[in-house]
Amino acid sequence: MTKPARSDAAMRLSLVPDRDLVADGCSTVAEACAFLSVSRATLFRRMAHDLPYTTVGGRRLIPKRALEEYAASGLVRRDRVS
Repeated sequence: MTKPARSDAAMRLSLVPDRDLVADGCSTVAEACAFLSVSRATLFRRMAHDLPYTTVGGRRLIPKRALEEYAASGLVRRDRVS
């Protein structure tokens, strides 16, 4: 199976109503970096391209559902042959 493009995750997220996207809550930049195991610079690059976020009081918050979709879009699955 091939690895899906990151734009696939962005495409799926674009179909989700905004209210549903944030229903599970949001993560701070620090929490999102820890969840994805990436640097702040990498996270901000993704936010500039295909990772949705909101601002509240000047803080950027990333929907938890968006982080889960983004992480899942990078999964590589290999068929096991016994």
